Amino acid sequence: MGEFDRLRRAMYQPRTGMWFTARLMIDRSGGYDVNFDYDSEPDFNLKLTAGAYALDLQYFPRDVAHIPMWLQAKLREGDEEGSPRVADAE
Repeated sequence: MGEFDRLRRAMYQPRTGMWFTARLMIDRSGGYDVNFDYDSEPDFNLKLTAGAYALDLQYFPRDVAHIPMWLQAKLREGDEEGSPRVADAE
């Protein structure tokens, strides 16, 4: 996972944020395709906590206009659960 973490940091765009998931597809001939998803909620087997999303937003801030609705809802859930809050997502 270290290489994807480094790639994620390198691809960060101030104001618009960072991608949540990346899909790397490699075919038998060695060709590949990479897709980055900046907006959809990740479909991980283990669901991330609201606090994990808040921490991610702290490291990779986005303007409020670029925070997807699902993420805004997660952050509100975290507020209700007492998770650390990011100051109005910059």
